[in-house]
Amino acid sequence: MDVIIDRGAGIPLLRPVDVVVSPLCKGQPPQLALEPRIIRAFSVAVGEPAAADALFDQKALGLKYMDPVLLLAQLPLGSPLAMLLPYVGKPAKCISAMPGVAPAAIAALSNGVRSIALDARWGYAKGLGVAAALAESLGVEVQLIAPTATLPGSIYVRSNVPAAVRRGLVGVAPGDVGPGGEQFSPIFADLEGGEWEEPDYSQALERVAAVLGIKPEALSDVVELGALAYKTALDLFTARQLGYLTKWGLLEPIAGGFRASAKLLYLAALINSG
Repeated sequence: MDVIIDRGAGIPLLRPVDVVVSPLCKGQPPQLALEPRIIRAFSVAVGEPAAADALFDQKALGLKYMDPVLLLAQLPLGSPLAMLLPYVGKPAKCISAMPGVAPAAIAALSNGVRSIALDARWGYAKGLGVAAALAESLGVEVQLIAPTATLPGSIYVRSNVPAAVRRGLVGVAPGDVGPGGEQFSPIFADLEGGEWEEPDYSQALERVAAVLGIKPEALSDVVELGALAYKTALDLFTARQLGYLTKWGLLEPIAGGFRASAKLLYLAALINSG
């Protein structure tokens, strides 16, 4: 891994890469492929313990890519994570670090890139080591742009880095200095943008019904009735469907049946406000 120590406003690179991930980029993060090591790394990077379980459920249900709208129905009520993951875009050259560099980078890595640049400046570096380690394990060439040297690699120091920081890395050598004391000339990433496709979170219950094979009106019936006897629930849902609905906290078991949860009522309210 090459580490470029920089305190400037642009995104300096040693050479072109397939993808740049930075808060300065304007491209929408791509879809996240649901492969086991991708899921594990992603859940660590976002810091949401329930994310891995939810994404493995999506994979078990036949999805190839993360569905952030379905994720809203799976995560605990009050978790903002799903709404911070507009990961439905097409692969771009310069993608926004949303909600951080690490998760956006992992989404890019899941799409089979061969080289990537990670901009760890601006306070978006949480979980960066996880993304960098995943990239290295996949054989992806990594360039890290950082304000200080926090991860191992070949160190390149820009001329805009304060002398106190430079001295401990390259001594008193002036200019843009590489690991052997040689001068280097960075190139700068194009901060290209593009149109974004925002997920429609009002369709969360519709996505639940679709992936579980439930009649859409069945969930509406639960919302209207508030509670169901066990026999009535089995008339509306299979045991497998009930298993997922209770696991995701949409139905709550009660004596003799099930009741609509606060989360189910919230997702139903989103339909009316969508």
